[in-house]
Amino acid sequence: MARLLVTTIVLLCTLFLWFSPISAPEPFEFNFPRTFKKPPQERIVTEDLETFLDEFFAREMERLNIPGAVFSMVENGKIIFSKGYGYADLAGQLPADPEISLFRTASISKLFTATAAMQLFEQGRLDLMEDVNVYLDEFKLEEKFDAPVTMFHLLTHTGGFDDRSVNLAFAREEQVPSLEDYLAANMPPRIRPPGEVISYSNHGLALAGLVVEKISGLSFVDYVNQNILEPLGMNRSSFLLPPELAPDLATGYFLSGGVNQPRSFDYLYNIAPAASLNATANDMARFMIAHLQKGKFENHRVLREETAQKMQAQQFAHHQQKDGVCFGFFEDYFNNRRFIRHSGLWGGFASLLFLYPEGNMGFFVSMNSNAGTEVHRNLAAEFTDTFLPAEEDEPEEAASALQNLLRAR
Repeated sequence: MARLLVTTIVLLCTLFLWFSPISAPEPFEFNFPRTFKKPPQERIVTEDLETFLDEFFAREMERLNIPGAVFSMVENGKIIFSKGYGYADLAGQLPADPEISLFRTASISKLFTATAAMQLFEQGRLDLMEDVNVYLDEFKLEEKFDAPVTMFHLLTHTGGFDDRSVNLAFAREEQVPSLEDYLAANMPPRIRPPGEVISYSNHGLALAGLVVEKISGLSFVDYVNQNILEPLGMNRSSFLLPPELAPDLATGYFLSGGVNQPRSFDYLYNIAPAASLNATANDMARFMIAHLQKGKFENHRVLREETAQKMQAQQFAHHQQKDGVCFGFFEDYFNNRRFIRHSGLWGGFASLLFLYPEGNMGFFVSMNSNAGTEVHRNLAAEFTDTFLPAEEDEPEEAASALQNLLRAR
């Protein structure tokens, strides 16, 4: 009965909104598209989590022939579980280790770029609503349409670019151009006014990284090292691949004809802010804790509390009842609960960072196989069903909500 009433309410809400005028939220307005009863502070039992993950990875890795995976889980400011599964390298039979093995996080790199931009914003050095051309010199965006592209647009993938995946990586390090030179030669054209449509853009986030360079006077890599990685103690993570870490980089694989073929390392330094972070699962746990703790990790703060909240708030959505995009993060809903996430896929690696801010918990997973993308959604769905199941309203609560809605009409 409760499920029927809830379904009825949802249908009526949809009709009500369909014929109602919709206005876009002001910047930084906390606009969560669905409102649900706040769940209690759940705690994950580590033994139950390990049993669940052991069974999940054994099944999925065998089904998809995935060589290896690393996983880390945080809750209430601590790493409560981390583990490696399978192999970081098949030829050498090197086990996947969440403390030692570096995995390519690919587009999860964008969260570090967004964090860097928000640091400059809270310092008053970056105006999120200013034309980004103000911060550029040798290279500028083409002037087109009535409205300029701003950092707000870059961080929400609403810049209106015709993005492409051509010439993103290079086989040898000496071939890699600088971030500015690369963007000057390869920035996609503007094809629609900014602020209208979410259209995922690697080049848009790379441009955000270039703005960080111009404002800070540091290279993007140096800025992130000094202001994010070092304060968080992410000592086994790098947007480059220094010699001391290179031996521990896992091998990426592409499944072809039922056989895992190793993928040689390619260089993404030219578009580093969008894709080039290599990290261990335990280092990524520190980054997750910082965002779940509103910008603080242990005695270090990488963002002010109010800035972290703005970064995690919905900033743009195509409809008030749809999942939207935050600054860097994307929204997702499972079992009537709001999550923020980012995934990454490159060079035989597939990664996912998945946070539940309301419960102060989250996990990171990375697999050294292009087939790992199929695992992301399965893991998120099965994890939430197991540890964060939906809370159904009582029948009288649903009935009361329905009556209130009808009165409003």
